[in-house]
Amino acid sequence: PAGVMIAVGLIILVGEFSIMLLIEGVFNTIVTGKVPNIFWKFIDPLVLTAIVSPALYILIFRPMSDQQAELERQLDELHRNEQLTAVIEAIPDAVFLKDGEGRWLVINEPARQMFQLHDLPWQGKTEMELADLHPSFRTVHEGCRASDEKAWQAGQLLVDEESLVGEDGRCTTLETRKVPLFGKGGQRKGLAIIGRDITERKRTEQELRIAAIAFETQEGILITDRNERILRVNQAFTRLTGYSAEEAIGQTPAMLQSGRQDAAFYHSLWETLTRDKYWQGEIWNRRKDGVVCPEWLTVTAVTGADGQVTHYAAMFSDLTLRKAADEKIYQLVFYDPLTNLPNRRLLMDRLQHAFSVGARNGQHGALLFLDLDHFKILN
Repeated sequence: PAGVMIAVGLIILVGEFSIMLLIEGVFNTIVTGKVPNIFWKFIDPLVLTAIVSPALYILIFRPMSDQQAELERQLDELHRNEQLTAVIEAIPDAVFLKDGEGRWLVINEPARQMFQLHDLPWQGKTEMELADLHPSFRTVHEGCRASDEKAWQAGQLLVDEESLVGEDGRCTTLETRKVPLFGKGGQRKGLAIIGRDITERKRTEQELRIAAIAFETQEGILITDRNERILRVNQAFTRLTGYSAEEAIGQTPAMLQSGRQDAAFYHSLWETLTRDKYWQGEIWNRRKDGVVCPEWLTVTAVTGADGQVTHYAAMFSDLTLRKAADEKIYQLVFYDPLTNLPNRRLLMDRLQHAFSVGARNGQHGALLFLDLDHFKILN
């Protein structure tokens, strides 16, 4: 502006001087025949320029300068807003900017999708006004207003969880971070909010908790990699085998083999596991203290997306008590509890077996039944 003012002043000065020189130096000379004093003729336009230039600056150039400055400020603010909008739109989480009255000013695409606002005039609306526009989200907006008020009351960053139930009934869990902004007088100025969808994370955490509970069952569990190296065992494994987790991890399940099953048994086990990805049956294993005990074992092959085995999971339970119970039941069924001698039921079982063998082999035999002093009354 100063350069423009100087240039205009010079133009006025030169113009005035030229006009005065033309009038006084040419026409007056012709009329009067006298040559004017050039110096004094230069003083008049100089004084006029000194008077007119400030007036032109005050009336024209200063308002133009102020308008240009304001225009530059607005352009700079617009540029900053465009940059801010571009940054907000690039954030994958939902972003909300609200004023001190709770009116929505700026949101990004994830927020528009989350609240289904593409066809609604959301800008400048409060939570309750948006609830009126979108009745199916009324409960959600009421919850948002309550959470906003908590952030205002906290006066600092507030991390909270909010639930958003869509029109399809699907529940989305949001982790929100809200930062309240206050003016110099303490008045509410604005609220910045970022909401992250943590639905999958919450579901995964729940599944992990359930898996952790299931893993600590009363049955022994061990997990191996594809090379059969033990990666993890539960507490029941330690209780049933005597080996601690530190002793078992890095080893293979072969550490438990008792030697009571031959190579053919294990070959059949792996053949079934490879074909069906599953094997179940009775096996004899050796504990750390050397005791051999029967176990009921279930082995499952875990496969990846490509169908290749990534891990093996084995679950087993001790059959020692069950075997003892079965033996006790057998003893009670086929032996007399008083004399511990075979009873009539065992006799009939053996006879039936003998009859079957004889019929199959074409053999014959005779059966003689003797009652010694009416002893069959007792047994």
